[in-house]
Amino acid sequence: MTSGAGSPHRRATVRLAALPLVVLLLTACASGGPASTADPSAGQAVTGAAASQSRSAELHAGLTHALVERVYITAAAGDAVVASTGRADTTAAEASRATLDAGSQALASVLGATYDDARAPLLVALRDADRLHLEHALARSAGDGVAVATARTALEQAQLELFAVLRRIVPGLRAQQVRDRLMADLEAQLAAGGDDPYTALRTAAARARDTARVLTDGIAEDRQLGVSGTRASRLRADLTALLTEHVLLAGGLAGELAKADGGATASARSALDANALELTAVLGRGYPAMSEPFLQAWTAHVVRLEDYARAAATGGAPQGDALRGFAGALADLLVEHVGGLPADRISAELAPTLEAMLRAVDAAADGSPDGPAELGRAAAATPAPAALLAAAIAEDLRLR
Repeated sequence: MTSGAGSPHRRATVRLAALPLVVLLLTACASGGPASTADPSAGQAVTGAAASQSRSAELHAGLTHALVERVYITAAAGDAVVASTGRADTTAAEASRATLDAGSQALASVLGATYDDARAPLLVALRDADRLHLEHALARSAGDGVAVATARTALEQAQLELFAVLRRIVPGLRAQQVRDRLMADLEAQLAAGGDDPYTALRTAAARARDTARVLTDGIAEDRQLGVSGTRASRLRADLTALLTEHVLLAGGLAGELAKADGGATASARSALDANALELTAVLGRGYPAMSEPFLQAWTAHVVRLEDYARAAATGGAPQGDALRGFAGALADLLVEHVGGLPADRISAELAPTLEAMLRAVDAAADGSPDGPAELGRAAAATPAPAALLAAAIAEDLRLR
């Protein structure tokens, strides 16, 4: 078994937390006063798996997942509502709104687990923004410039209200920095369109990851959750973001294939390739020898994924066995390089993620009104394998 650069070549399997997102959030940041949320190890140097499972690392991963998912689900829900309006399909429109609302509830719960009074006002602000995003999508689809401008102005005001809520909840935040970030995040979200929509979505998602980091830094200091921004914490957040993005892009690719939109299909495929390169770079920083075989394996997986989505979208016979088998193959590759990573557990975490992704691809390819909801469920399956892999790498490389 090959260890990464500087690795102590550890063989013992570490005890790793790979719980569902909601459990991670609730156990990581128990509600209550400042004394009850303070991390007793905040002043101590934490290394290894424990560093990737610290309260600040849990918060960082939770915010990253929620904000990246929000970028893609907002776009998907907007597209679905536009399509359902054209068909006068109110059921599909309501399903899309419900999916967007579920993401807002999850995001509000991240902060609500740390601040007792945060969830309700934050959810009000997020729901207002959700409503306006859908109105903006409908206006843009109709080519109504006045309505687009009106919705955009309202969205800017809603984003400022969201900032005001966050500022009241976390008084220690760097106000100007957070305000500027949130307004720029909105601009990036609204720019997701044109000739290369998925590259624009990746740009918006990258901004969302940075916003998650900024919020984590402020909250960790305010609630005494321990040191934030460590290598172990960043690794876990990066893996969470990129795995989440992968399944969301897979659904997007299937949807574009179903619409036979060549330009958007190429954009989604290019974004999947860019995601693969970034994921390879994240893993390759600790394990240079893994970079080439990982990229080859992941690229082959993306090719199979595109073939599956195309068959599903065009009435063919999708072949899912090879995609499902990737869980075991990827686990074997990771275990070959990451000392202490339990092969059976990482394979067991990857398998349901792949199944959820295939369900999302099927729904998107079929134009199902459940498409956005299936995307949300697929995204919800990604934090667990990301947490397990990050903990094993942090332990193997003794990251802090």
